[in-house]
Amino acid sequence: ISACLVGSEMCIRDRLNNSKLLLTPSQKLQYVYNKSADFEPNEKYGYSNTNYVLLGLIIEKVKNIPFEKAIALYISDVLSLNNTSQGTSETPIPNGTARPYLDLGNGKFQDVMDFALSDAATADGGIISNSQDLLFFIESIVNNTLISSESYDQMLDNKVEIKTNKWYGLGIEQENKDYGFRISHTGGTEGYTSFLMNYPNSNVTIAVCLNSSSNDKKVLTPVINFIKELQDIAFE
Repeated sequence: ISACLVGSEMCIRDRLNNSKLLLTPSQKLQYVYNKSADFEPNEKYGYSNTNYVLLGLIIEKVKNIPFEKAIALYISDVLSLNNTSQGTSETPIPNGTARPYLDLGNGKFQDVMDFALSDAATADGGIISNSQDLLFFIESIVNNTLISSESYDQMLDNKVEIKTNKWYGLGIEQENKDYGFRISHTGGTEGYTSFLMNYPNSNVTIAVCLNSSSNDKKVLTPVINFIKELQDIAFE
């Protein structure tokens, strides 16, 4: 992939023939070189993995340390998140991590560990964590333990509208729900899915981690319903 053209047949063939290939930030960015932006900044919303890859490189440049060390130094170590780390090419997924599966529906699952590895060493999908650490993480943001109140306000204020009553700020979704104002984000790669949400005005936080993924809405519906039930219980 390192020497192929963006979107070329050879790129696709190499990717399919080597499912265990760990993509580097530079290799991922090759897919967007010489491509025009979909829209001007702040014009509208469009989630971009590419931008998170770039942010990882910016952090490395500014702090002059590898991205995984920055995650440890400024987040995991500060909050004692012992189950949170950034994957690397040497250790993409820590030992003891639940294997990832693609949910095919009807009770059928396909092990997709080889494909999950492709995003394990870059800033757009390589952070490994568990539900407990995620709870601590988002609460530390809201409570200004990890970042200042000024930085938190910037995360909320610099936003674009996704749809009515829903916005995307600096790395955080915001929306007005039945139970009040909520901040949240989802995460995932092949075989892994996570949901993290916090109601700042009610001190309610919910984190759900799955070692499965699916693009089929019918498969995801029970998961979404389960999260709604958790919210109902939390606000009883």
